[in-house]
Amino acid sequence: MTSPRRPVVRIGVVGPLTGPRAEYGELLLEAARLGAEAARAAHPAAPEPELVAADDAAMPAPAREAARRLLAAGVDAVVGHFNSDAAAEAGPLYREAGVPLLLPASTRDGLAREIGALRLCPTDADQVTALAEALAAVGAVALATDATPYAARLVAALVAHPALAETRTTIVSLAEPDLAATPEAEAIALLGTHPAILAALARWSEAGALGGRRLLACDDCSLPAFADELPPGITVSVAAPRPSFAEAVREAIGLVVRHAAAPTGLGPALAADPLFAEGERRDARFALVETAPART
Repeated sequence: MTSPRRPVVRIGVVGPLTGPRAEYGELLLEAARLGAEAARAAHPAAPEPELVAADDAAMPAPAREAARRLLAAGVDAVVGHFNSDAAAEAGPLYREAGVPLLLPASTRDGLAREIGALRLCPTDADQVTALAEALAAVGAVALATDATPYAARLVAALVAHPALAETRTTIVSLAEPDLAATPEAEAIALLGTHPAILAALARWSEAGALGGRRLLACDDCSLPAFADELPPGITVSVAAPRPSFAEAVREAIGLVVRHAAAPTGLGPALAADPLFAEGERRDARFALVETAPART
């Protein structure tokens, strides 16, 4: 006699599976797979997790199309998107359909409330505070940006942060050839996508422009790929999310499986989980982590 088949909970997993941010997508899918395995073992009586992947290329327009595909596939919940602007674009579609969205890496302030999502990662404000407090004792700081909307948000928040009220801040481009415009800067805050930051560090290191300046970087550099490609001899204090983005994905999958059969329905059960307060994870934070080249 065969055992009755367990019911299934379909979980959309969406992020940049192609394009220049595909490293995030690989991280997302592997973490989701591990999260599903752990959830099966931890909750053997719960519905069986079935993962449905979708690609948003970390861009708003593809994110809407990815959301439509996931909804058409009948997902019960969605874990993603990694990019805040993509999540902001797709979020209203999930909310209209009554499908819970769990954000493992979209850090824009107010986003979870704006689109009715649940966020497991810390916010831009948390990251800015971690960076600003580390820079508070520095007399002059260069804020190096790639001019993406994400970097622009961080720059604006850092300039306005009370901890840097006595600090001279200069905004420069990550495309700056040699940092000659900011010789007085004792530290450089690297703000933007990790490929742009890596390219700038390689160029500045080769030109001998870094000197003894302290280097800090935003959370996009918390990927393992960043350490893999750091130029030799460079150490960067990276704003790393706690939980990490991968840990947040695994936990999101577990939460969906655990609450899938709740009498109240999945969405209300997730929102009422004690991990969250008004849609935000209670214990999420950023910490600066010293990161050096993975290879010598």
